Amino acid sequence: MKLILYNTDMNSINLAKVDLNLLKVFLALCQEHNVTRAAEKLCVTQSAVSSSLKRLRHLYQDPLFQRTQNGMVPTTRALLLRPLIQDALTKVEQSLSDTVALDVRQQARTVTIGLSDDFEVAFGRELIESIRQEAPNFRIVFKQTNSIVVEKALKEHDIDLAITGGGINDPRIKHLSLGRSGYLCIYDKRHRSDDSEILLEEFIAREHILISYTGITGSVDDCLEEIGLSRKITVASTHFSAIPFLLADTDAIATIPDFAARKIAKQGCFAVSSCPVAMQEFAINIGWHYDANRDSALMLVRDLIATLIRTKLRIT
Repeated sequence: MKLILYNTDMNSINLAKVDLNLLKVFLALCQEHNVTRAAEKLCVTQSAVSSSLKRLRHLYQDPLFQRTQNGMVPTTRALLLRPLIQDALTKVEQSLSDTVALDVRQQARTVTIGLSDDFEVAFGRELIESIRQEAPNFRIVFKQTNSIVVEKALKEHDIDLAITGGGINDPRIKHLSLGRSGYLCIYDKRHRSDDSEILLEEFIAREHILISYTGITGSVDDCLEEIGLSRKITVASTHFSAIPFLLADTDAIATIPDFAARKIAKQGCFAVSSCPVAMQEFAINIGWHYDANRDSALMLVRDLIATLIRTKLRIT
């Protein structure tokens, strides 16, 4: 599809009969900050994106994106162009929507889901299967994030959707509540004499593995501090997926969200116990940038995620 541009006095200015696909490449680079990821998002080759970027630079007489250690950073001109191009393409898509009946489920799409790996461990495999059944040509990318950085990632379009524990406060980020979760203790059952519930005295006496974004302290420590107690943390990690390897063949305890603890406990030598420390449950949400409401593919994936996680949380 070609676009002929005109100036304000209606004299035709033919800018090489601009291919609208170039503008899609421009938006993908704005979102991904990386040529390879932009190519994956558009389901084209990396060389095709590089070629399109060269043509865009010639068209706008501006570098548009500068290579840095943080990826392809848009120039000031590109930042000004982005909302104009997004709006233009949206209007073109809307103008065609009544005449082109394309089932979103048959599209070839890459959808990037931001989440911490406790959600990935607990729900990742089933999410992939659920989405594949409805949209077999979708490619799902799980990208590590957390409640501290998730709003920024959504606003900058580094991710399309986010599964997060805790609230989302930015008004530009829409969200649905999926349910609530508490915490369980998980341990190697070969290093405990019985399967009784862990009491506070034992909890304090044993060593602990901390899973935390900071690697320094967690919610358990905050609650213990309120009652004048502390625990002995011997290992800290930012990854829930490391727990089976860090816990195995030790007498340590890890306190993690209940859905992740139950999933890991099914993998072999582990067992779970309620946590003897009074801890508040936390909300689980799925979030998306407000402009994703116009993308029916993302809304399909959002709804599939919401249905599956809500169902799983009720079961557990």
